[in-house]
Amino acid sequence: MSLKLVATAQIVATFSGAIFWLLLALLLHPFTFGEVGWLYSISMLVSTAASLGLGKSLIVLRRPSPRLAFYLTLFSSTVAGVTLSLLLNPWAGLMVFGFSLFSFSFHLQLSQENFRGYLTIWLARSSLLFLPLFLYLWKNEVWLILFGLFLCHFLPSLTILTRLSRFPVTMVTENFIPKLVGCFFTDLGSASLSFLDKVIAGKLFGMEILGLYYFSTRFFYLLAALPQTFFFYSLSTRSTQMRSFALKSSLLLLAASFPLTFLIPHLFPDYSSSVNSLRVILLALVPATISQVCSSELLSDQKPAGSSSAYALAIVIQLLSLTVLGRRFGLLGLSLSFLLTHSLLAFLLFLMPKVRGESRRVTIGVICLLFLLPLLLSTLSFPRFEHGTDYLRAEDLAMDTLVRITAIDENLQRARTAIENALKKIHELEDLLSSEKEGTEIWRLNHSNSWAHLSPETFQVLQESLRYAELTNGAFDPTVKPLVDLWMKKVRETGRLPSSQELQETKELVNWRNLILENGRARFTREGMQVTLGGIAKGYAADLACDILRSSGIKAGMVQIGGEIRVFGKRWRIGIQHPRKPEEILETIELSEGAVSTSGDYVRVYFLGARRIHHIIDPQTGEPATRCQSTTVVAPTGTQADALSTAVFVLGPEKGRELLENLGVFGLIVDADGNLIHTRGWELLRS
Repeated sequence: MSLKLVATAQIVATFSGAIFWLLLALLLHPFTFGEVGWLYSISMLVSTAASLGLGKSLIVLRRPSPRLAFYLTLFSSTVAGVTLSLLLNPWAGLMVFGFSLFSFSFHLQLSQENFRGYLTIWLARSSLLFLPLFLYLWKNEVWLILFGLFLCHFLPSLTILTRLSRFPVTMVTENFIPKLVGCFFTDLGSASLSFLDKVIAGKLFGMEILGLYYFSTRFFYLLAALPQTFFFYSLSTRSTQMRSFALKSSLLLLAASFPLTFLIPHLFPDYSSSVNSLRVILLALVPATISQVCSSELLSDQKPAGSSSAYALAIVIQLLSLTVLGRRFGLLGLSLSFLLTHSLLAFLLFLMPKVRGESRRVTIGVICLLFLLPLLLSTLSFPRFEHGTDYLRAEDLAMDTLVRITAIDENLQRARTAIENALKKIHELEDLLSSEKEGTEIWRLNHSNSWAHLSPETFQVLQESLRYAELTNGAFDPTVKPLVDLWMKKVRETGRLPSSQELQETKELVNWRNLILENGRARFTREGMQVTLGGIAKGYAADLACDILRSSGIKAGMVQIGGEIRVFGKRWRIGIQHPRKPEEILETIELSEGAVSTSGDYVRVYFLGARRIHHIIDPQTGEPATRCQSTTVVAPTGTQADALSTAVFVLGPEKGRELLENLGVFGLIVDADGNLIHTRGWELLRS
């Protein structure tokens, strides 16, 4: 009877949760879906840390007393929630509080072997999962999804928590602390395997890739009710006879689940590119089941050190594989990392009981961690270098994006010195041209009511900006920052479109003719104006970085700063990303000298209801430009390509193509409906 109740609770919880996320996927674009999943994952991780392992401790160790455990959970989750609200997002902080109380409540039911109560609390939570969907459909505001998730976890906890008064408050003994620490790290390790990859993937690969990956993992968790059932049943009953049955059941489940993947393109067309990712992730069902059973056996035997050591090692492998495979294979690499991590964890948890003594298990875990941590740090640190017999490639972070520089040269030491100097120049330019970093020359100009003295580089970029503003009749406008801030900050935070008056007042602060340059200094003729060089600075930096490579004697090179690419010295094959399918290449071109720049509505983007809000603003309307999905320009310099790709995106296909052909440069435009428009001569670039 107890197994049936636990199994029913886990099946109801997992199925209702998975169905909620799949319904949400039908309502949201993959980018917004990824953003919600990212905040949810962070909240779950913080909530698990704030729970201090007290839930597992109540079940396994029967300590501390429920009332003391509740007071500790309440205090830590409040502190963690308030901190997350202040540092990241207020609704994420609120979710931390709700998740922590809910986790304590259902663990309390298991510790009392109240399996019927355990089922009841999960049924209550599952029945309330309609709330986030209803609230979103009511107002079309994403924050209501987060608020609804808080409510459907917080409300079921209230009835359980009102019964705590019948439990006495007893203090813990000294020998209890090490075992509580083991429970804490096991909890945190388990949560990290479920959510840490999403947190990191969102930052490294963007919210749209995360949305596709999150969708795949949610299908996995739909089927993961089985391993979760074995875990909680084995933990609460201290059963150790589940391995064979669990393994056979997971194999049958895996075989039955694969046909479901063929339905994805028909049911979820926006997520059709995640099918192969899902198939790889489903292979983790078997090792995940083994992991849950072995982990519950270690905890039931009061050997949390073995379980926590295995999880710690698996997390390090997760971070390593996520970074390496994700960068190499994209979405498929994230799925391979998922499978590798769960397989390794199953092996470690199976191995740990064969190591006698808690201290030996901890020692093995610490030694392995010390061996793996340098590999992890080298993978995550920047800049990173990779070399072959005649080339050296480096990756770094600058200008709010990933920078890649490749130098072709037999003398790898010369190549390294040249790349380091080029990266140094890019960072120097960021410290001059960024409008967001406090203290840069552009930041000082934006916050000055008089003349601002500028370096030659900053003055030159501003001169080029005004030249392209005049050339494009204001489609490219460096003074557009007030409108960018309105849409990318204020509207995003409030979840409401600006009023016509607010939009008009902000538009009046945008006019490139009101930026005056003379004798190495600049000023605005109207108070409140601001400059952003986001539409030209990366191209300019790529030009200067290539000049450094050339002057250092490098035979051939490529500099890529986000969507800006500058090449010289050999024929380079360059792929142009599909604006709606991030894993697909739209077209491939070859270029031996010059620059390629792509602007699109898919890089810095969020959704307000069904409306796509992005950072490329049309100065005439004051709103995000809507005539194109992406524009790619091939020009002699990065500065020219960068500025023109932005201008063409604003102008639209007809006027944009006319501008490019008049200037004698090449372009590929994807219009609002996804149609491809090429300028004359584009076919000469195709590989």
